[in-house]
Amino acid sequence: MIIDAHHHLGQPDRGYHWLDDPALAAIRRPFTPADLTAALTSTGVDGTVLVDLASEAAAYVHGTVLAVDGG
Repeated sequence: MIIDAHHHLGQPDRGYHWLDDPALAAIRRPFTPADLTAALTSTGVDGTVLVDLASEAAAYVHGTVLAVDGG
């Protein structure tokens, strides 16, 4: 069994200001549960630990809901 220790889910347009750094342009895009499923399936990874993008409590709650219900 292969477990990846770190994945982020989120919508950068919802206030993840730390992603505004130009050096992070390559990762500044939405990454949804469907994206994660595709990435895990294509690489043979069995599971992952989800880490929210947020640094603020309200965004953290949204990110948790996104991870649970796909919305």
